Amino acid sequence: MIGRFSHYFPLVIVGLLAGSSYWLEFIVRNERSTNAPTDRRAPDAYVENLALDRFDATGQHQFHLVAEKMTHYAINDTADFEQPRLLFKKNQRTFDVRSDKGRGTNLTREVSLEGNVLGIRKVVPGGIEQHLSTESLTVFVDDEIAETDQPVVATQSGSRIEALGANWNNASGTLRLGPGHAILPGRIKK
Repeated sequence: MIGRFSHYFPLVIVGLLAGSSYWLEFIVRNERSTNAPTDRRAPDAYVENLALDRFDATGQHQFHLVAEKMTHYAINDTADFEQPRLLFKKNQRTFDVRSDKGRGTNLTREVSLEGNVLGIRKVVPGGIEQHLSTESLTVFVDDEIAETDQPVVATQSGSRIEALGANWNNASGTLRLGPGHAILPGRIKK
């Protein structure tokens, strides 16, 4: 009898091991399916009244971002913003741009703004302001460049330019406009 048991003992151990493995896999699968989000594109974080400051490797302030609400998606590391506002300050020039909605991505370091986009750049504190309005604008935050291929209206000191497309570089202080027309104030005769 003991001889028979010694022959079947390894089979009993293998059977218990197989049964335990099956049970463990069943438990793990059910636990994953109940805790996992049903949609992999679902947001992983919400932030209201967001205020974010970015600094470069040397500790210099790069930009300030505020938004009424941010929704972050981990699957592609993007964020949607409601009422976003970006503020850059470089060499006495401030560049302030805001819109109704925005979407940012960490991969390419850009923010796409949509709906009632308004950009204001002050060349010197208390000095002349440049205004740019459009319906969409892409801001490359590391380079402080904003560009669009949509119709824009640029104003400065009573001058008004309507153009198709713009490239606004805060780092160099330049504004390049696409084809359009301008209304410039003339001289007043005395």
